[in-house]
Amino acid sequence: MERRPASVAVLAAAMTGCSVDTLIWGPDGAQVIETTELLIMDLSAGERSEIICDDSVADLGEPTDWAGLSASEPEHFTGEHWIEEAPLDPQWMINPSKDSPMARHAGIPTPGTSATAAPTMDSV
Repeated sequence: MERRPASVAVLAAAMTGCSVDTLIWGPDGAQVIETTELLIMDLSAGERSEIICDDSVADLGEPTDWAGLSASEPEHFTGEHWIEEAPLDPQWMINPSKDSPMARHAGIPTPGTSATAAPTMDSV
């Protein structure tokens, strides 16, 4: 019965009115996932996302670079590996990944990692 934990999580989400992401990652982590999904949706459609600061100079690539990506698991930010981002004092980081589990492990490059100073990506 490997599906039992997943079924329990879905049932708990339905009973509490919370999303599964909220149950797993808490409200802040779930917001990071939701915001990342919105960013990916905007960029893959070739639109400038409202969550990107107007003065941002980030090279976000082409819409095709974002096609088929989805938000991966959020993590609390640690400055050990992201020294340049540490002065921004981000709280979370998240990687976009290909939808297909096979593509995720095939070494297909993705546009990058997003770090955020709050549960939203307003500082990107």
